[in-house]
Amino acid sequence: MLISQLFTSNQSRMDTFLSLYSLNDLLDQLKLIGREKSTGQLILRMYGAQVQQWSLYFYLGRLIWAADQMHPVRRWYRQLVQHCPTLPIEPVSQPWNSSPHWYVATLARLLRQGKIRQQDGEAIITGHSLEILFDIFQRWSQIRHRSARRIMYRYVNQSPMESSLAAMPVESVWLQSMRDWQAWRQAGLVDYSPNQAPLLWKVEDLRQKLSPMAYQSLASRVDGRRTLRDVAVKSRQDLLLLTQSIIPHVHQGSIRLIAVEDLQASLQAVEKTSRRKDEGSVPMMASTNRPSSVSPQAARPLIIYIDDHPLHGKMMGSILAHLNYRFMHLQNPVQALLQVLEHRPNLIFLDLAMPIINGYELCAQIRRSAIFNHIPIIILSSNDGVVDRIQAKNAGASDFLAKPIRLNAVRTILQRHLDP
Repeated sequence: MLISQLFTSNQSRMDTFLSLYSLNDLLDQLKLIGREKSTGQLILRMYGAQVQQWSLYFYLGRLIWAADQMHPVRRWYRQLVQHCPTLPIEPVSQPWNSSPHWYVATLARLLRQGKIRQQDGEAIITGHSLEILFDIFQRWSQIRHRSARRIMYRYVNQSPMESSLAAMPVESVWLQSMRDWQAWRQAGLVDYSPNQAPLLWKVEDLRQKLSPMAYQSLASRVDGRRTLRDVAVKSRQDLLLLTQSIIPHVHQGSIRLIAVEDLQASLQAVEKTSRRKDEGSVPMMASTNRPSSVSPQAARPLIIYIDDHPLHGKMMGSILAHLNYRFMHLQNPVQALLQVLEHRPNLIFLDLAMPIINGYELCAQIRRSAIFNHIPIIILSSNDGVVDRIQAKNAGASDFLAKPIRLNAVRTILQRHLDP
């Protein structure tokens, strides 16, 4: 089905999406845009557990930018680091709404000021578009039932975001991205996204399997905060080869691939920076360092930590966020039972020394409910003695964790009680 009927000004205002049933159909639409030398935005959607949307922007039939909802700021920063490594980077900490118009306008400004070369601008546009198309190809392949495979699209005629940028022939970008995707698929990586971040999980297993130098090299890159794409750029490695070196450890459970949030930045700070004398500098997007899941939020295990000390709650919350768990800190032990019943956690950390009711008593109360017969309850105490451990077990605790709270100790507990 062709979309020439959507190029009229009346049709372009309609909020109506049409259907495509193959990637070849999508390529036909892109070719048609090229033949008609159209200027505007092609919006694509795919439906599944989550709706994913991408936008391709054209100027006179050639690709000028691509955008999506997955890591737009992270993607922009990655392209800058890769293609303009000498460009000054300024830190910005506040979140902002990352509009594709801002990226394009910033890129055009840097070109006009001579801060980056024309070929660098072209490389950024191409690299950005290659990643977007790759993600489209991968999402399409992950729709298991062919009857459900459908791309919804709508073309919107509009004035160009920026006409001074070099525009890419979309067919050449398509072919290059398709080659990248086919190599990824042939390597057996269909179900692994380059937007996922590798995280060391079974640390001691890795230490035993690898030489000290190899382990340190791996640990310095695999921190759960950088995506596979980020790590490849930072270490100047080929993305496919890097991923192939990590996947065996993923299969063995020593490394996990998790989803991470986008980097964050402040539009107000960016605009303030652009008015300074060194206007050509580019803001660095500060990470939230807080992983999240690709699946809906509620699909991640929920951990409740009951402790009247706010600092301990912050420490535990930081660790669990790093390990990709949802977290809730309850500071009032008297009210904790009702909230535990309401939220039904997958695991409970329970401090021993609390006012009014101690950890042993609260653990016994929770265990009286049949709902929580099999929920792991972990008692925390700064006194790691045999008597405390016996009392914890008699109260119904599943395990015992000695304070102070440490990442590796928490990770071990979670592996023991939540891993399949």
